[in-house]
Amino acid sequence: MIEFKWDAGENRPKLIEINGRFWGSLNLAIQAGVDFPFLLYQLALGEKVEGPAEYRIGLKSRWELGDLDHLLIRLKRDPNHPLVSGTHVRKRDAVAAFLADFFRSSVVHEVFQSNDPGPFLFEAKEYVRNIVSRV
Repeated sequence: MIEFKWDAGENRPKLIEINGRFWGSLNLAIQAGVDFPFLLYQLALGEKVEGPAEYRIGLKSRWELGDLDHLLIRLKRDPNHPLVSGTHVRKRDAVAAFLADFFRSSVVHEVFQSNDPGPFLFEAKEYVRNIVSRV
């Protein structure tokens, strides 16, 4: 992974970091139809590498337990808190938005996969264990 940041003062990109690993949202690219690990594998074998003829745009990546954290914070927070004031999102609407993403075809779930629930169940168990240990 190579990351750049645009320097507006110099009107050019500046290198921030180089990592010998794929990025955290790799699953989103794969689900959209661009399998970067397979392309790298082909490259390593010396095969001709071509990008996909088609890929999906407009997908949203969702980390379920991170979104749950965000929802719980929104539900607990005082509506007059400076970080919340001005948004005026009702708690009912926040819960509805959280649930709706489970049914949208444009949402790619980072961990939850109906055909392989094991990783999500493990992460959920750890999530609950961490909450219980803080109480």
